Amino acid sequence: MADAQISYKFLRNRNLEVKLNVRNLFNRVKEYYNNYNSYVSKKDAGSNLDTVRESMELLPGATNKYDRDIDKILFRAYSGRIFGLSVNYTF
Repeated sequence: MADAQISYKFLRNRNLEVKLNVRNLFNRVKEYYNNYNSYVSKKDAGSNLDTVRESMELLPGATNKYDRDIDKILFRAYSGRIFGLSVNYTF
């Protein structure tokens, strides 16, 4: 996510300031995914493991990050670009 701000001061005494703000400049999407499909149960998992994830291992070719062909996207959030304009005048 990238933001930008431009400001300029007007008038002779420079007491009028205009600011333009842009948030999410590149309009990136936020994706939430389930990495469960990248794992398979270990055959020799013992009973001394603390979590279910410890009893699983990665599939061949899978990573613990997002794999486009394996993992399922649960949710996509498009927030769009957000523009703001502020005008300040000091006496």
